Amino acid sequence: MRRVMIIGMSGAGKSTLCRTLGQQLGLPFYHLDSIYHTSGWVARPEDEVKADFDAIAAQDAWVVDGNYRRLSESLRERADGIVFLDFPRWYCMYQVIQRWAMHRTGLRKRVDLAEGFKDEFNFTFLKWVWNWRQQNRLRWLESLQPCMAKVRFFSNRSDVAAWRETLS
Repeated sequence: MRRVMIIGMSGAGKSTLCRTLGQQLGLPFYHLDSIYHTSGWVARPEDEVKADFDAIAAQDAWVVDGNYRRLSESLRERADGIVFLDFPRWYCMYQVIQRWAMHRTGLRKRVDLAEGFKDEFNFTFLKWVWNWRQQNRLRWLESLQPCMAKVRFFSNRSDVAAWRETLS
């Protein structure tokens, strides 16, 4: 596998898997959040973002993580494998809260955020995470239909770890 796309709910571990899989396979890895946003979580113009996503897709090898369904068609088409982290809502909520607390207290630095980004934690974001499964999962499944043969679904971390052990 030389081109891998990782999608799923916030808190599922997309960025961690992106980084560790990239390191394991010796591939460049990209966190799409840091391409889509400028500092302060301000969205860049979509045509610029899509051009950047297309430039990554044109490369021979990469691992990307992010949920930019409308802008990531070229990544889906070129991916050798698509990993869908389909974890339970309660797990993702816990992970989001823990991640924020660890980052906020300085116990852990979020390496997936570009310089100048602050890890936002507010009711709107928690509501978005809570509702992601109902509001976004079906849309993702529909957009993945043409490439479903290369999609792997995981519902827990131990299955992801077992799969990673099969890769070289």
